[in-house]
Amino acid sequence: DRQADALYLISFDTENKKINIIAISRNTMADIDVYDMNDEYFATDNVQICLAYVYGKDDNHSAELTSKAVSRLLYDIPINSYGVLFTDSIVKIVDTVGGVQVTVPEDMTEVNANWKKGNKVVLQSKDAETFIRYRKDENQDRVERQMVFIKSFLNSFINLLLYSSSNLSGCH
Repeated sequence: DRQADALYLISFDTENKKINIIAISRNTMADIDVYDMNDEYFATDNVQICLAYVYGKDDNHSAELTSKAVSRLLYDIPINSYGVLFTDSIVKIVDTVGGVQVTVPEDMTEVNANWKKGNKVVLQSKDAETFIRYRKDENQDRVERQMVFIKSFLNSFINLLLYSSSNLSGCH
């Protein structure tokens, strides 16, 4: 069964044009709804939040259950929308924006000789997947690296949208 490997709450402050990201460790203990083999609600249990995804009957239901667990964890903050990104999609989205430039937050030269702490690198395709999935010791190191990636990706994506829309402004 699939678990939610990485959880992020992203808020868009449209008035101030800011993006806020909250990382939620997959190991965080949280109240999640548990369902039986017939997809009937069984109980609410306090377990690792990554397990909320397991109890859905399909990916949509799993995402809904995970979103509900995150909302509960954060004092019932309303979550207007949610999405699921499978790891194999990383290559496609990175290629869509032409690569993602990051500053390497920790020494990762055992994975890639150029991934020395503090180096700026442009992640392409499979390198991006390796960068966000790699775990040496603690999950927290990976979460911090994923935050670096998400922020850089969102900046690249927003710039792509702005650039594309300015080029299309003369079209009818």
